[in-house]
Amino acid sequence: MRWGLSLTCALALGCGDEVGIASAPAASVRELGFVDLTQTQGGLRTRAVFARFHDMEAADASRLLGLEDDGWAASAVEDSCLSIDPTEALDAALPLDAVSLELLEVGPLAVRVASERTLLTAQPLVLPFAAGVVYEGETRWLPEEEYVLEVDQVGRFAMQAPPDARMETPPTLVPGRDLLVRWEPSERRDLLFWVEVGWVRHGRSRLVRCATADDGAFAVPGALLLDAAESRVAPTAAIVRVKHAETPEGWRVRFASRGSAAIEVESAPR
Repeated sequence: MRWGLSLTCALALGCGDEVGIASAPAASVRELGFVDLTQTQGGLRTRAVFARFHDMEAADASRLLGLEDDGWAASAVEDSCLSIDPTEALDAALPLDAVSLELLEVGPLAVRVASERTLLTAQPLVLPFAAGVVYEGETRWLPEEEYVLEVDQVGRFAMQAPPDARMETPPTLVPGRDLLVRWEPSERRDLLFWVEVGWVRHGRSRLVRCATADDGAFAVPGALLLDAAESRVAPTAAIVRVKHAETPEGWRVRFASRGSAAIEVESAPR
């Protein structure tokens, strides 16, 4: 990350002993700026976190803060699938009693699209392993339009939204069979893309993510969905398109369009 001491000073957070930079070995102090823009059913949700942490990797800090990690999709073989237990992934990050993250306040943040400007709200957040603020806001979703992130005293960063993510029809799950998911394909090739199926079993969330071509159809292997039909809530299928970028200040920006639908469950054939 290039988001270092010079940027921290520019954001009026102070320098030297006041923020603890000078009192700790430089190699042990790291900072992570992460902005997530994700399409929702009602618009576009933006969440921003700026964290300072000691003696841990950025990937571990991201997981503890619930930030999306798409590295698996970037390196995945096409048409391969990954079964995930989100609870186990969080538990494996780090012992929580050994973690301390400072969530920084960096001044006004806004998202601009077309003629609209939405100011993000700084929300206090206190967890056993983190304290400070996160920035959140909702604005209009305009597929493939240019969105601009504006940060007071620092500058602005523009990014094109992914195409809209729409599923053609709700998928139908028959236990023991592959699950066919259909959607409107995109010709964009600068995006990560995957199909996702989620359900709840014995009180624990389950996910299957499959990296595949954005060509309109994919069959999720039935062998990975053996207990999805027994979910206490309706299982869901989703298609996800993600664009990643990095600002000149070193902040990571993730822009995602996501379309989902409840899965219809049929009885297994006799």
